[in-house]
Order: sequence, then C-alpha cells, then structure tokens
Amino acid sequence: MSDEAEKQFKFCDDLMFSSVLSDDPVLVKQMLETILGHPIGNIVTMNVQEVLNYSPDAKSVQLDVYCKDDRSTLFDLEMENRKNRESLKSLPKRTRYYSSVSDAQEYLRGTRYREIKEQYVIFICMSDPFPPHSMAKYEVKLECRDSPEAAVQDEATRIYLFCGAENRNVSVELDHLLNYIGGREAPRTELTKRIEEKTEIRNKDHNWRRKAMTLDEKMRELAFDERLEGREEGREEGRDEKCKEIVFGMLEDGRSEEEIISILKMIPSETISALVAKWNSEKSVS
Repeated sequence: MSDEAEKQFKFCDDLMFSSVLSDDPVLVKQMLETILGHPIGNIVTMNVQEVLNYSPDAKSVQLDVYCKDDRSTLFDLEMENRKNRESLKSLPKRTRYYSSVSDAQEYLRGTRYREIKEQYVIFICMSDPFPPHSMAKYEVKLECRDSPEAAVQDEATRIYLFCGAENRNVSVELDHLLNYIGGREAPRTELTKRIEEKTEIRNKDHNWRRKAMTLDEKMRELAFDERLEGREEGREEGRDEKCKEIVFGMLEDGRSEEEIISILKMIPSETISALVAKWNSEKSVS
C-alpha cells in the first residue's frame, strides 16, 4: 500500500482543521457554543486562514478561523499543534497580538470606544500551554489585582484548551469534543459526528489528500530544519534555500501569494512576499 493510500489526516491537523470548517458556519457556531458554554449569534462573516495586516510596516498574522456573528462579536479559533516549549510559552503574547491586530483592522477611524464589541481568541492545544497545571480549559480575562471584585470589562476573552488534560474542568459536551480532537476514546456527539463525517470526506478526496500530503511534507521538513537551527550553527543559509524551494514550488503549482502565506505559517509573510517578488522577477527575465 502506498504512503498516499495510508495517510489519513486528522481534524487536529492544520490543513484538515481549516478545510473542514471553511465552508460550514453552522458547524463553527456549534463548536464555539460548545467551547464557550453559551449561545452566540449566527455566523454572518467567516474567513479561513485570514491574513491580517493593518499596516505595511506591521507584523502580519494568519488566523485559522476568523469570524463574526450577527451581534458583531468577533471570534478567532486556532488549532495549535506545536509542542516546542518556547513556542508554547509565547502563546499569551501571540494571543495579545492577534487580539490587537484584529481590533485595529476591524474598527475604522472615528469608531467610539464604546462601540467596540466582544472578542474571543481561542487556542485548541495538543500540548499543555501552562504546565504543570494540566487543565482542559484556561479562560483568561482582564482583572484588577488590587481589587478583584472591581468590574474591568474590556469584553476581551482569551481561552486556551488542552485536549490531553488531566483536570477536565469543562462541560460534558466540551469534554467529548476535546477527547475527539485529541484522539482519545469518547462518546460521539452530534458535533463530533459532523466533524468526523467531513474529515472522512476530505480523506476520501484523492486530489485534496495528494495536495495536502505534499504541503504537509514540506512543512514538516521546514519545521525539522527550525528545530535543528537551535542546536547547530550555520544553518540559516540552508533554511533560506529550503524556504525558497517550497515557495517557488507552490508558485509553480499556481498558488497565489495569499494562499502560500496562509498555509506556510512558520515562514514570515514578509519573507514569502520577498520570495514571490524574486520569483516574478526571474520569470520576467526568462
């Protein structure tokens, strides 16, 4: 049996996560309500692998699932597969930046502060973001340390979920969802059955799986090079060549700059844009 026939992507894989949710706002709403534990409005706008860049000189970000409901509440839902301790330690600052960029891009000049709506940034993690606590859900809101009872309502909530947690401090429905995502045995719910059905459809799509496998292999190679970089000197040039090879290959396959940026999260968008410009320049010369 070929590798292609054997390879089955899971919902927790970045490419599958985005693909399953990309065309299904009802499924996204159901997931968000399960995570939050309360109803939300209908999803009216949704973008998958959304690139936010509110200023040419600012660091851009790529969001897995970025959406808004009919109450103007903003949601950013992220799948976090990284196990590197340094990457996980930076999650709170990464969340802070995602939240800031989202607000900066969402609200136009002249918006009054009181018009800013609720916002949720949610990370579904395969490793504990705050060891050794091992909690299934860490919900973070702004609080006054000097007077915890003071109502500090900026209406921004950050949620970190850990699929493999020992302390299952969540609802039964969310527990089943996290167990499913983390590959644990769990009763199937309406939500997990729907996710599983769509995941199976993608895995049975020969063309989708072939492209996903190619991208997955390239991203794994690049991630491996990044891990080695921290242990060996003189690998920067080699990594640059690997980035160039991957980006040029995707351009040859007809992918746009926006698509490449959304897929290759481990490569800074500025680097990808520079490589796209270089590729275009070389093509025009030839």
